Amino acid sequence: MATNGRGKSVDPTSTVGLWLQHQMKKDGFDLMRIRLIVAHPRKEALTMKVAERFVNGAEEKGHIVDVVDLYREEFNPVLFEKDEPDFESKNNVYTETVMKEVKHIEESDALVFIFPIWWYGMPAIMKGYVDRVINYGVHMAKEKTASLIRYDLLV
Repeated sequence: MATNGRGKSVDPTSTVGLWLQHQMKKDGFDLMRIRLIVAHPRKEALTMKVAERFVNGAEEKGHIVDVVDLYREEFNPVLFEKDEPDFESKNNVYTETVMKEVKHIEESDALVFIFPIWWYGMPAIMKGYVDRVINYGVHMAKEKTASLIRYDLLV
C-alpha cells in the first residue's frame, strides 16, 4: 500500500478521497500540496469537523495538506494600508504576515476555504484573510482575470 508525504497509508476507498481523486483526474492533476484555510471560533463546530474530514480524505489519497486555522492562529483580519492591493504594480511588498502567507500559497497546488455562512457571507476573519492575502500580482492569475481560479461550492 502506498503512503503519503507524511508516511500515512493511503486508503483508495474513502468517500472524500474518491471525490478528490475524481476531481484530480478530471482536471489532470497528480498528488497535490493543498493549503486549507478554515475559520470558526469553536473547535468542536461542524465547520471544523468538515475540515478534519477533508484533511483525512486528502491525506488518505497521498496529498499533503497544510491547515491554516485563522482563529487558533489569531489572524488579524484588518486590512492595513500597506496590504491594500495596488493594481498598477506587480512588485508590491506587503506586511511580513501577508508575505509569509503568500509564500505558502505560492508553494501550494490548491487552495481550499472552509467556513460557515453567517448573515449571507463569510465570517469577518475569513473576509479579512481574503482582503489581505489574495492580491492581484501575487498568486492570482497574472493578467487581470480570474480564469485560473476554479471553485466548487458545498452547502
